[in-house]
Amino acid sequence: MNREDPLIRFAKDHSNEHGFVFGDQIEIRRQHARSSLGTDLMNRFYADMRNKKISRACVSVLHKPTRNTASIAFCKDRLGMHDIGEVQNHDRTTWGIYHRKLE
Repeated sequence: MNREDPLIRFAKDHSNEHGFVFGDQIEIRRQHARSSLGTDLMNRFYADMRNKKISRACVSVLHKPTRNTASIAFCKDRLGMHDIGEVQNHDRTTWGIYHRKLE
């Protein structure tokens, strides 16, 4: 079983549309933090999604054993996503699933 399997299954089960993009993790090095690099990258990604007629984006963020508060804030505050639930994997890590529907 792949780590992403339960996460993607959850996102599919909570979708009333066909097709979505599921993102895992990106890392911005400390020297580039707060440079808008991550936001700019995601905005370009959203533009590509719109061009391909894909309107939903879901990402996973670690909630337990360590809550990734920086990624949660980035998803909510910078990307306009909201939390649609949590999934526990076979390795007992808990992941929050964050969602955004593009206009």
